[in-house]
Amino acid sequence: MRLCPIKQVGPMGSVAVVTLLMIASIQPARAGMCACCVDPGERYERTGKLYDFEFEIINNLKLYAVARLYSTDAFPHGFKGMSAADESTLAKDYRLRASQNGRKWTLNFTRNDGKRGALIFTLPTTATQFGADLNTDLRKEPRDPGHIYKEVRLKGTVVGTGMFAAGNSVGTRFVLTLQGYGNRCMSESDFRRWTLEVSGPRASYRFYGATIAPA
Repeated sequence: MRLCPIKQVGPMGSVAVVTLLMIASIQPARAGMCACCVDPGERYERTGKLYDFEFEIINNLKLYAVARLYSTDAFPHGFKGMSAADESTLAKDYRLRASQNGRKWTLNFTRNDGKRGALIFTLPTTATQFGADLNTDLRKEPRDPGHIYKEVRLKGTVVGTGMFAAGNSVGTRFVLTLQGYGNRCMSESDFRRWTLEVSGPRASYRFYGATIAPA
C-alpha cells in the first residue's frame, strides 16, 4: 500500500497514520492506492468529531491582521448587532488580533477611529468537512490533480463585547468556515481564507480574511 506523505502536528500524528492503514485494510480493492489522494470528480461532505491532530491544525492557524466586513451595494445598510452602524462610522476594514486558548478563540477588531470589539467563542468538537473537484473542463486534465477545494465549517454560540455587544442575545451563533485546497487529509497548509458569520435575533453580519502561510 502507498501512503501520501502527511505532515502531522502534535502527538496524534501516529494515530492518523494508523487510521489510514486501517481504512486501507478494510477496503482491499484500494490497496496500492494513496490513502490521501483525490480522484477526478471527487466530492464529499461529512459531519463528525474532529480528531485531536485536526483540532491542533485548526487551532494553530494564524490569521492575517486585517479583516473585512462583507458588504453589498446596500452598504452601510443591512447590518444588525454592530453599534453605530451608520454611514459615517461603519467601516469595511478592521485591524484584527486573534488569540487562542485551548478551544476558546477571541477575535479583537479595531476600526480606524479606534472603536473596538471582540467576538468570543469556543470551537466545537465536531465539524462539517466539504471537498470537491472544481475542474469543469472534462476535456483537459486538471492543473493539479492532487488537490481539491476544501472547507471546514465550525458552529457554536458567540458573545460580543464593545461594538458587538448590541448583538448579544440567546440564540446568537457563529459559523467559522476555513477555505482552501488540499487532498483528502487535513494539513496545516490547506487553509488560506476564512469567513466568520454571526447571526441571531439581534445580529447579522459577516467578516472574512486570510491566514498566514506556515513557515
